[in-house]
Amino acid sequence: MSPQTKAFCFRINGTSKGHEKEVLLAAGAKLILRKKTLIKSDGAAYKSCNVYAGKVLKKTIPFYLLEMDIS
Repeated sequence: MSPQTKAFCFRINGTSKGHEKEVLLAAGAKLILRKKTLIKSDGAAYKSCNVYAGKVLKKTIPFYLLEMDIS
């Protein structure tokens, strides 16, 4: 397999998001989903909301691992 699209992976330095990674893909990149695996059906996601005077909203969402090809 020879890649057709350039990609650059980097992390966010100097922030509290050290566990998050970012991927920059070249324009015109096409992603093909090969496999979708449910990791957790009742994962928690949080959102800070100014509408409710600084309260944090919680939502239950599924977590998936996506295996993809890029071209």
